[in-house]
Formats: sequence, C-alpha cells, structure tokens
Amino acid sequence: MSEKAVKDTYSKYMLNQRFGKPGRDMWYHANAIDKSPVLPLPTQKSAGRQMTFREDTNNEEGLKLTLRRLSAEVGWQARRDGLYGRAITLTLRWANYSTFTRQMTLRNPINRDDQIYAAATDLFDRYWLRGKLVRLIGVGLSEFGERCWQWSVWEDRRAHKTAEDLQAVLEKLREKFGDYILMHTARWG
Repeated sequence: MSEKAVKDTYSKYMLNQRFGKPGRDMWYHANAIDKSPVLPLPTQKSAGRQMTFREDTNNEEGLKLTLRRLSAEVGWQARRDGLYGRAITLTLRWANYSTFTRQMTLRNPINRDDQIYAAATDLFDRYWLRGKLVRLIGVGLSEFGERCWQWSVWEDRRAHKTAEDLQAVLEKLREKFGDYILMHTARWG
C-alpha cells in the first residue's frame, strides 16, 4: 500500500471515527467519489418568452410586432433544442395586474417562427379586448413531440418546404451576424 493510500485511509478512518457516517461521506465528497447513479437531465416541458412594457399599451400594431419578435425567440429556442410543439400559449397581463392566459392545440407539432406567430395572433385577435391596456405579453410553445406533419388535401407542400428553407437561411444569418440582423416590419404579414 502506498504512502498516499495509507494517508487517505487514515483520514477517512479519522473522519469516520469523529463524525460517523457523515464523516465518511465528507471524505468521499472531498475525494470526488460519488456512488450515486447518474440521472438524465429532466426533459424540457415548454419554451416561452414574455415582455413587460415600460408603459401600459393598447397599440395593436405594436403588440403584434412584439408578438412576432417573441414568436421568433420561442421558435429559435425550440429549434436549438430540436423540439416541436403542438400547443401555443398566449399570456396577457392587463394594467390592473390581472393575468389572462389562453392556449391553442394544433394538429401538427411546429417550431417555425411564422407558424408560432400565426397561432399566437389568432389567439390575440380572438381574446384581446380592443383598447384594453396591456402591461405584459407572452408566447409559449409546449406539448413537445416528434416532428411529423399530417397533410390535408388542400395544403401546399411546396410552400411549406419553401418556408422551412427560408427559416434555415434566417437561422444561418442570425448565427453569423446576430439576433437582430433581420427584423420584420410592422406591416409585413
């Protein structure tokens, strides 16, 4: 037995004598020994972004522009993590601090910015009371699952492929030049 082994054993023995099981555990931790099983990281349940405004607003164009930006951030987060979600959540906090949340479940899992934005604005148009002041707005994506697409008879597959290709080009530009290299205009739709 080497000198180091004797020294380590004595230290372990001494700690065990003085403190009992906690002393032995202390020695194991000090020597980077851990016999507990390695557990996988918990799976992500949702991706979401919110924005609180400096001042309450009821500017519909500004709110939808913010929804577009938040949708892009949620889409980027989902694509980065390889996730596709079926549920879109819209969160609105009114000027009186009460919070309003609505969710929509989609037929197919998505992670493209335009699809997230379309679902979020659909919820916004259905539930926002025109003129009501908004303090916070948020978009979420959840119910993650496998990437699959159930085509309807009327869907244009070429347009879907073109949108996916465009999203891939936008990702490359953002990676190379930063998040805000390309911005949507307020009236683009």
